[in-house]
Amino acid sequence: MDPFYEVKASVVQSLDRARALASSLDAPNAIRDLRALLIATDADVQDLAESVAVVESNPARFGIDKSEVAARRAFVANARGAVKELQDRMAAHQTKLQVEQRSALLGPSARSGKVGATAAAGPSKTPGNKGNDQFIADETGRQMVMMQQQDQQLDAVLNTVSTLKEVAITMGDEIDDQVGLLHVMEEETDQTSGKLKGAMRRMEGILRANNDTKATWCIVVLSIVLVVLIFLVLV
Repeated sequence: MDPFYEVKASVVQSLDRARALASSLDAPNAIRDLRALLIATDADVQDLAESVAVVESNPARFGIDKSEVAARRAFVANARGAVKELQDRMAAHQTKLQVEQRSALLGPSARSGKVGATAAAGPSKTPGNKGNDQFIADETGRQMVMMQQQDQQLDAVLNTVSTLKEVAITMGDEIDDQVGLLHVMEEETDQTSGKLKGAMRRMEGILRANNDTKATWCIVVLSIVLVVLIFLVLV
């Protein structure tokens, strides 16, 4: 299967999950999970963009026509747009939470006073409204800076994880090689042990044969000596 389609399927699944998280940002840890998921998805989309650039430089080499290249480029563009949209939605939700927290800190009396002043003044901008607008703008900018910093930290963590993954893969390959060598050594040791046992059996057979021959000659010699002694005695 073309690796592009494998990564594409992963991106589609990640975007579906991200949309589900974005629809329930008030849930515990939803913003944190969504941020991490968008960072990983954006990295996958970047990989797809790089692969499209490589294929686009020489489509014939990879057996891909121009229409397929255009379709892949369109998917990458749409995926980037979806990631950006979800990031903006998350940032807007965080800003809304900041405003609500500030309103809660002001207390009910301050909120009722602000509502009365707004009703009396009509649709015109009051100093309080301008202050709130400025606060919202400042909070939005601060949240964006914090998100950028967090994104950079998460990128660093992802790079570290990727490096550790590569090291683990290399170690796994090395262990597999060592295990293979151990199996070879074990087989060779078994073969050598078998040969040694065979040699020992042959050596024992030779020794037994030599021992039997010596015993036979001793009996023959003793018999001759006995016959000579008997002859001497009789004579």
